[in-house]
Order: sequence, then C-alpha cells, then structure tokens
Amino acid sequence: MQFASAGLGSISLGTILIDPGASNDEALSPIVTTLNGQDIRTLMLTQTLQIDDTLGQPVTASFTLKDSVPQIGDVVHVRYFSQVIFAGFIDRIQRRSPDLVTVFHECQCLDWSRILLRRKIRRNFTDATVQSIVESILDIELYGEDLTMGTIDARAVLPLVDAKNAKAFDVLRSVAAAAGQSFYVDYDQTIQMRSTTVQQAPLLVNEANTLIEQSRLTKDTDVYRNRQTVVVTGTPPNASTDAQSVIIQRENAGEITVRATIEGGTGIYEEFEEVTHPTSNDPVQLALLGVSYANLRLATSGATRLTFTCRMQGYGFRAGQVAAVNLPSFGVIGEYVIQKVSITEMGGTRLFHALELTNSSLQQRAYETWLKIVASGAVVVQGPGFTTTHLSTFDTAGTTSWTVPTGVTVAEFTTYGTGGGGGGGHYGWTQNYGTCYNNANRVGGHGGSGGKAVTVFAVEEGQVFDLVIGAGGVPGVSGAGNVFTWPPPGTNCTTPVTQTSGQAGGVTTVKLGALVVCQANSGGLGTYGYDGLNGVDGDVGGGVGDGVTPGAGALGGVRGAALVQPTAGGQGKIEVRW
Repeated sequence: MQFASAGLGSISLGTILIDPGASNDEALSPIVTTLNGQDIRTLMLTQTLQIDDTLGQPVTASFTLKDSVPQIGDVVHVRYFSQVIFAGFIDRIQRRSPDLVTVFHECQCLDWSRILLRRKIRRNFTDATVQSIVESILDIELYGEDLTMGTIDARAVLPLVDAKNAKAFDVLRSVAAAAGQSFYVDYDQTIQMRSTTVQQAPLLVNEANTLIEQSRLTKDTDVYRNRQTVVVTGTPPNASTDAQSVIIQRENAGEITVRATIEGGTGIYEEFEEVTHPTSNDPVQLALLGVSYANLRLATSGATRLTFTCRMQGYGFRAGQVAAVNLPSFGVIGEYVIQKVSITEMGGTRLFHALELTNSSLQQRAYETWLKIVASGAVVVQGPGFTTTHLSTFDTAGTTSWTVPTGVTVAEFTTYGTGGGGGGGHYGWTQNYGTCYNNANRVGGHGGSGGKAVTVFAVEEGQVFDLVIGAGGVPGVSGAGNVFTWPPPGTNCTTPVTQTSGQAGGVTTVKLGALVVCQANSGGLGTYGYDGLNGVDGDVGGGVGDGVTPGAGALGGVRGAALVQPTAGGQGKIEVRW
C-alpha cells in the first residue's frame, strides 16, 4: 500500500491512495474490466463505469459497451491495479442506437449475491448456531453454487428461523442481523458475517483528502422519537386459545427535556407500533420482545440523525467500514459508519468515491435490520445484541461490577435468585399418658427455589452497574434424639430438641446507582419438622424486571429427615448479554 501526493485539476486532494500493487505496464490505464475473463477496456465507454455498494444490499455495477454483444449472466470483474473492486454477473442489458448504426449496450450487474437472490429456502432452523445455519444452507440449498464459508464472527444460537419460501439472501441477512452482524458476499465468493472484525476505511476523512465544496452535512428528525409505545400480540398454540397482548412503553427522559427546552411544550416525540410474537403466547415472552423492540427503537432513532456525504479519490472503500472523520468546520469529528459507496472512474486512471456516512454504529445498523424483521412478522425474534457471543456470567456470592463497553447501547441483564435452605427433620420420642413412643420422626420442609428476572436496558458507554450476587440459603439442622432403651429411664421422655429451620438466601440484584435495574428474590426457607408435624416447604421467589418467572432461579435446599441433615439453597447468578 503506497501513499502519494496528487491532485485533480486545481483541487488538491492531499495525501491519497493511488497504487494497490501496481505494475508499470498498467500505470497509464489501471482500471481493468473483464467479461468472462476477456479485457474489455477498449470496448467500454469512458466514464460510464459506476459501482454502488450499500450496507446490507447486493453490490451493483453499471457500464456501457460499444461493439460488443454481452449476455445476461456473463461474469464481470473490475479491478484497480491488483485490487478487485467488483465481481459478479450481468443482470440487465439495455440496447440503444442513437443513429441506427452505432449500437451501445448499457449493462447493469449484481455481485455474487445474485446467486443468493435466485435460490429459495423453505424450512425452519430451531435452536441453531449462526454458523450451523450458514453451513446447512451451503450444503443443501446452495450446493454446487461456488460459494464458500468466510468469516462468521459469532457462535450465537437463534431460537427459531422460519424461512417460508424466502430468498437465501434475505434469510442470511436476517440471521446476521439477529446476531448483531453485517452480512455480505465478498469478491472471492465467500459468505461473510462480521461484528468484531470491523474494517477501517483506508483514508482519514479530512479537509486534505476530501472535496470540501462537494461535502454536505444533513441533520434531521425524520425518524426521531423519544417515546416509544409497542403493542405485542402473541400467537396462540391452537384455535381455541385467545391471543394474549401486552403494551410496553419506554422513553428517553433526557431527550424529552432537551426538546422541551429548545421547542417549548412537552418535548415529546411519540411513536406507536404493533408487532406480533410469532412463536409464543406467554405474556412474559411478549413483554420481553416488547421491551427489546422499544429500547432498540430509542437506541436507533432517539437522537437527531447526522448524515455526511463527501467525495474522495483513492481505493479500498467499502460499505460497513468505520471511517475516522476530522472536519471541525462541519462539526463532524469522530468515527462514522460508511453506509454507501458510489465509485466512478475518470479517464480509466482515477477512482472517485462518493461516500455517505452516518453517526450510527454497526451495532445500530444491526438493530435497525432486526427491527424491520420483527415488524414484518419474521420469526427471528430475539434481539441482536442478546444473541451474540458477548456474554459475561457472574456466579460468586458478593458484590462486583460491570462496565458498559465502547459502542454498546443496549444490554440484557438476567438474574437468578438463590434457593432457600432446607428445614431440619426430627428424630426422638414422645410421651403419651406416661408412655414413651418413638413416633416423632418428622421431615423438614424443602427450601423454595429462587426467582428469575430479565431486564432489557438502554445503557451508555462507561456506565458502571453494581452486581450483587446472593448466597444460597443456609440449611437448618435435623434434631438427633437420645438413644433410649425400652422402657426409657425415668417416668418422662426427655429428648433434646435441636432441629432448626433453614434460612432464606440473599437477593441477586443489578443496580445503577440507587436504581434497581433487575432483581431476583430468594426462595423461602423450609421450616423444621417436630412434635407430630412435618416442616413446610418455602415459597418460590419472584423478582423485579421486564420478565419475571417465579421459581426459575436456583433450586431450594433439600429437606432434612430423621437422622438426615438438610442441604443449602442454590447459589445466585447474573448473566449480562450485549
């Protein structure tokens, strides 16, 4: 990769990339287009080549040929020196003749994604990893299509993917979005799904490298909202069951205050949407989907949108790259995601890139795609940030913390409550009208299981959450009576009563300052058995969160019995997904 100083007319472009592995014999005409392996530089009209690369869409190319008769399906490669900048098929041809003698063919091309657009998928994938889904599609639907597995960053497990005669491209894009990844088919015919291996743009977007007079910064509120209401309707398991429905509302209080200060009034920008959970009628699951949907709407559309467009010379720009932008005169400083690249050529020697960048992150783009999937009724319903490999588990009793990583806007907290301790049993003798009987053997009560709570929460980079993990409930003690001979000595039976009840465990809580974000309560204690009565089982624990399942946390301790000691309740646990 070489750097050099260059210019275009009177406009200085500063330091630009011009030569990705150039050879001297191509230096005067480095942009090469081949049709089925044959060089067609001399047949292509100058300055008709254009390549459009939009994030989440197939890459397209167009050019005009003279004195050539192309065919639909012809293989096209475009390279700049040794750098491939397009590879795919001719998809559409328009023939025109301005003078009835000269014939031009205007060719429109699609990249290798064209293969995925013509193949359909008609099956489900249940509890499958992203990688296994891609492998299965390659082995079955795409067998013999010259596509291979590329980089698949995550090993996420998706609960359900229902492909109802959908195009393979749409299925793979949806799968990638559900796992928080960007999807594309690379020019080497490999399927790529990437989240952690984010590519950097090859050039800094600054005044030296950018045609300033062609740059534009746009601010708008076209999709802005600071309050989101979602109605989630379930899918009944059979015709005789009514569909359940929940209403979820989330808002950004800080943004509401900002808008009210500037505009007056309430400052509320409100949106209302209805979605369907296609796989569940459980109100808890409906609530979790609604919370995820509302939070991600606010995460992607809860701030004024910034779109920056510019034109640069160079090579190597692709949609999905992260570009470092330093244009203080425009008020644009920081990392921006390239949403679209339009490549044009000049004289067969220079490439110009029209870039569209936004202040959103790749994760936000994944969220946006996931929202579209849910709104359309597709069944990949689990949030993108919650199915990636970003999972931290905390299972040691005590207090620790979790800091929000860079670029993360939404996290899912799952708390598992502790189990209550089992109650002690009793072994001994009882007296009845002066006679001793060994009928006082009684069992204690089981400890109750802890609750489980899940909260989907809008977070900010650098926030510190306190994680308090409760210890399992201490077990009681089973009473051990004296071993008597018959009849026992004396006129009365005297048996030491040492049995005790168990104890409840500690709560398991996620807190942001004084705010309880998510909490799972311990199961209740098991009481001891004595004097003709067995112990009572402890109640199951509940919790606080977007979705609470009583008794789904750690198991309670096992009850004691005659000469058998009870056990402690299970340990609490916290899972953080992002």
